[in-house]
Amino acid sequence: MARSGRALLTMAFAAAVGCGGDPDVRHPDWEEHFDRANQATADGNHDQAIAIGEAYLKSHPGNADGYMMIADAAAAAGRAATGSTRAPRFAQAASHYASVVELSRNPIRRTLSLVESIEVYSPRGLNQPDNAERVARLLIAEDPADFKNYGALVNVLKDARKFDGVVAAFAQAKSAIRDDADTVASYGGLAHDVVAFTPDFPRDLGRRLLVDAAALTANALSVHGNGEQLLNTKGMLLRAQAGVEPDAARQRALLEESQRTFADLDRRNK
Repeated sequence: MARSGRALLTMAFAAAVGCGGDPDVRHPDWEEHFDRANQATADGNHDQAIAIGEAYLKSHPGNADGYMMIADAAAAAGRAATGSTRAPRFAQAASHYASVVELSRNPIRRTLSLVESIEVYSPRGLNQPDNAERVARLLIAEDPADFKNYGALVNVLKDARKFDGVVAAFAQAKSAIRDDADTVASYGGLAHDVVAFTPDFPRDLGRRLLVDAAALTANALSVHGNGEQLLNTKGMLLRAQAGVEPDAARQRALLEESQRTFADLDRRNK
């Protein structure tokens, strides 16, 4: 998540944070420290940004805001660093995000910390795929009905070339996510992208994944009608299925059905 987007979201949930005691109390001097730390980060003064967070946490021991302020500053310092100085900053960020998840009961704050932790453990950070997977599974547990959370796990497993795990993650999501049109379209869209844009994704696993996604999409179309998102998803899935289909006749049939679906979508948009 970009820092500007994270900052806006952090500010937006201020009113939702409890004010009855640690660790989720939002202290009156939080905003001042938050702004100063963000400005220091923006200016490239990463040690100063971390120090501001540490001073806030010292004033308010055990406060989740303090841990998150330090974690955000340390993660930014890791991204800006080179050579041997990167890993210690990312490790500091991971430790403090973990403290937020351990202490806080606020779901938005917990979700933010888990999402940022996955990035810290990614190849762009500490490159620890097992830890990234562990945190991604914690993210799913926060809200098993939210498909975005499964998307994080799918991407971690795909990057780690755990393709059986990718298919298993989609199967887990299929049984738990909401069945509204937007969610099903997101499921189908990610299944398409994983198969179509991952050159070494095994063809047999790709066919299985696409068939499941197509069936889910077909059911959603029967329930919600021929909306633009679902029709577009159907067309993409059919085209991707053709790309991994070994039988030439079946491949032609899939491509023809895909073309008819996109033609139908074009007519509806005129």
